[in-house]
Amino acid sequence: MLTRRTFLKTLIGTGLLATLGSGYAWAEGHRFAVNRHRVTLAGLKAPLRVAHLTDLHFDRWRLERDIQPWLEATGRENPELILITGDFVSRLLPLERMQSLANLLGTLSAPLGVWAVMGNHDYQPSSGSVSTPEFITLLERKGIKVLNNSNAQVREDLWLAGMDDLTWGTPDLGRTLEGLPQEIVSQGVASLLMSHNPDILPKVPAWVGLTLSGHTHGGQVRLPGVETLYNVSRYGERFQMGFTVADQPFELGAKGLVSRGLGTGGFPVRTFCPAELVMLECVPQVG
Repeated sequence: MLTRRTFLKTLIGTGLLATLGSGYAWAEGHRFAVNRHRVTLAGLKAPLRVAHLTDLHFDRWRLERDIQPWLEATGRENPELILITGDFVSRLLPLERMQSLANLLGTLSAPLGVWAVMGNHDYQPSSGSVSTPEFITLLERKGIKVLNNSNAQVREDLWLAGMDDLTWGTPDLGRTLEGLPQEIVSQGVASLLMSHNPDILPKVPAWVGLTLSGHTHGGQVRLPGVETLYNVSRYGERFQMGFTVADQPFELGAKGLVSRGLGTGGFPVRTFCPAELVMLECVPQVG
């Protein structure tokens, strides 16, 4: 008897092969959109424009010429703050290529700085590659500040925190948020948290204004009406992409935004899941 589950799997497999064969998936893997969102942050005193980039996956498939348009698009948006939430690479590469990537990213600039955290792929070595600390040094020499279980006050009314990767790093949420004011409204200070992996959300306290993540690629290869074939979150579709709140069955009510990212894992293909550069217009809470 053909069950619904078997039917869906057969349908998915057939549809996926047809789609990949058409060249559509390859073309989609090289397109991206600038998606703009308006977000209210308690404690913020003045509006703030934030650019969120994630999952660049610089590798043999994703070269300098592919990354350049993303950076140019970011510059045209005139963000006040630029955040990169990890997976700069698919695997760590030899010094020459990592320096080339750092040079490219060094062209980004914003009044409040360019900040980043590491992702799981940023810890995975390849033959003759630099180490993760060496890569971080290359980035910081180009003005990109890497937060590793730490935080910084970037404006009078804004704290920024960044946690190490949840699976390959040494994440410490307590240390990451240490010293941040929890009485956000009364103290007039907002907060943003960067975590490559959104699966940290159930443990993030509700007073954190917004957690920005990537990692999932939004599923990357999807078909209409069915769940993704590419799921790296332990919570399935829950934190796959877009805005989410870790409430029920979780207790803390943390708010998150999971970007579909710019690059791809493996072959540079996407279906029904376009890459995105996220622009946030953060505004003060009224009343």
